Amino acid sequence: MPRLVATPVIAFLSACVLFAPLRATACSVQEVSTDEEKFARAKEVFLARVVRVEEAAKPERWGSVEFKAVQGTYKLLEVFKGEPRDGDTVLDFVFNPGNCSLGIMAGLYYVFFIRPENRLVLWVGGSRGYINLDGSVPKADLARFRALAKKPGSAPNR
Repeated sequence: MPRLVATPVIAFLSACVLFAPLRATACSVQEVSTDEEKFARAKEVFLARVVRVEEAAKPERWGSVEFKAVQGTYKLLEVFKGEPRDGDTVLDFVFNPGNCSLGIMAGLYYVFFIRPENRLVLWVGGSRGYINLDGSVPKADLARFRALAKKPGSAPNR
């Protein structure tokens, strides 16, 4: 009997040791800004459907580190702030569970927050993805962004 109890314990401890490094390399950015603050800092905020994703020609620098990047081409669906162009591109890090990447994929919907300094769409900057725009979370998010777009002082919309 003790041998049967020891097997799950050993398996659990082995899993903890195996996955411990992932926690150490997790996105270390402490983003405590509200959606409203991220919206205010963004140059553009818009809803889009990604139609193509390919490896970027060069890595992207974030702070003092360079990351492999992907470039996503999008179909513009709705503008909340700024003047994004239909068919333009955004940049994301190659997905890795720990590098703050949004993990953009063709065929999915996203609200992108584009900062003035680059076209990176990391989740810590406010960008987010949706599989189905009819879900309760996307509907609530879109209603909030539409309300922010109507606030005085918001950048002109198209």
